[in-house]
Amino acid sequence: MVQAWQTILAKVAHAYKEGVAVGKVGVALLKSIENEHRIIIYKAKLNVLTTCSLRNETVQIHRHNNYLQFYDDDLCCWSVYFDASANTEEFVAKLIEFNIKIGEEVNKEGKEFIPETDTELPNKEDILTNNQIFLKSVEKPPIAPAKPTKTTLITRMAKMGQQLPKMELPSHVQSSAEITDSSDTETISTPITTPRHLQNSTPRSSNRALSTTQAIPFSQINPYAFSNINSNFDSQFMQMMLSENRTQGSELRMNISRLEGKVEKVLDKIDLLHTSSSHKLNKEDEILALEEKVLELKKENRKLRQTIEEKNENLPEANCQHILRMYSTELEQVNLANFDSLERLVGELLKQRMTLHEKLEKWEKELTEKNLQLKTHQIRLNEDQDMLANTIASKHQLEEELKTTQQRLVECENSESDLRQQLTKSNNEILAQQQLFEECKQRETEANSALLELQTQNADLQKKLEEKEKLELESQRINANIAERCENELSVEQQIETVLKKTMNNLYASLAAKLETIVPMQKHAVIAVVGKTIREETLRAMDELEE
Repeated sequence: MVQAWQTILAKVAHAYKEGVAVGKVGVALLKSIENEHRIIIYKAKLNVLTTCSLRNETVQIHRHNNYLQFYDDDLCCWSVYFDASANTEEFVAKLIEFNIKIGEEVNKEGKEFIPETDTELPNKEDILTNNQIFLKSVEKPPIAPAKPTKTTLITRMAKMGQQLPKMELPSHVQSSAEITDSSDTETISTPITTPRHLQNSTPRSSNRALSTTQAIPFSQINPYAFSNINSNFDSQFMQMMLSENRTQGSELRMNISRLEGKVEKVLDKIDLLHTSSSHKLNKEDEILALEEKVLELKKENRKLRQTIEEKNENLPEANCQHILRMYSTELEQVNLANFDSLERLVGELLKQRMTLHEKLEKWEKELTEKNLQLKTHQIRLNEDQDMLANTIASKHQLEEELKTTQQRLVECENSESDLRQQLTKSNNEILAQQQLFEECKQRETEANSALLELQTQNADLQKKLEEKEKLELESQRINANIAERCENELSVEQQIETVLKKTMNNLYASLAAKLETIVPMQKHAVIAVVGKTIREETLRAMDELEE
């Protein structure tokens, strides 16, 4: 079942993997439904670089200023640098909020504390359970341990060929072999038990003395198994031989591993100097000196390898002769002083050794197959984790898109409500305009009816005017007849005629002006206006005649 992870916080930072700059990445803090926490480092939404599962009981994250350092699930050291201290404080505050412990280990010089006294290799469980996590510095190269001098190496190599202390014949006595080191000292005890337990025993010095990151293959270990021999001296004899071989081989391997570690540290320092050359000037002399030191260390490594090969070639014969000289009396007592009997015993032991080697090869093949299966499972697990991180990132993106769509939907609903309000307002305005239009239509019909009435009244007035014109013509004829008849009264008639013409003209002009300015009304109103004007004009004419 795939867990659902929720993104709590995401920031942009500079990442370093094992001291090598990766560039700008995204750092996110995730939380699952089961209250588990995890830190992921990613380049893109579908490109997750690493993951780190967090636990409350251990100190997995160390802080130094704006740097956060931790080991991921693959036991790789990662360092994250935030540009702004506010981002660092916010990220640390979130971690503290979820009860995740953060260590701040700083020495006097301001560098991160990196313990290097322990030579044992911690496995994955030890790293997850212990409270101490050994971190590498990102800003500066790691602090190298004290270099062993040539005298210490020579004394240690001289101790390899020294005689082991003699042991008593009883089987319950235990022997101990001391291994000295330049940086630390450990006492490795090898118990002497019955021969049947020797088949399952493995030398502890090979696991405790090595400081490299790889385990010793089975081909480098020389286990011996023996059949049940009656005498306890044979078991002690072979046990001493095995312990001496183990101590010498472990010492040589330890020296080689330390030299290799020093060479790797010097090479890492050179790489760091090359990467930081843009910030540091005039470092060519130091680089040349370091390269010379690397060459010297390589030469010493070659010399040690040659000495190891020579000792491995001459070791069996020298050991046999040495042991024969040491235990000649004991061999005579157990009837093994003869070389033939000893050769037979050694031949049987070699045969048993061959069978054990075959078994070990089979076991080694099975172990390699299991390692391959484990690697495939680990690769699948990493792929599943990548897919999970990708799904988490896609889910986060979809959640953001869903939020944006919901916001857009709310905005659309608000705009829709506004549009509906505007639509109702426009509908109300349209209804009001329709009412006004109907009222205007009614007014127009009323105006048209009034206009028709006025047109009829105008026609009547025109008829009246025509009648008046006819009357004027008749009056003119009458006036002409009167003029003919009354030539004597010509002046009076002319005055009357002028007065009548003037009255008629005035009447016509006043009627025309009043008809132009009058508003359409009822017929009787027009007739009243006409009668009133005629009356006024006649009265005016009569007044003029009287004058």
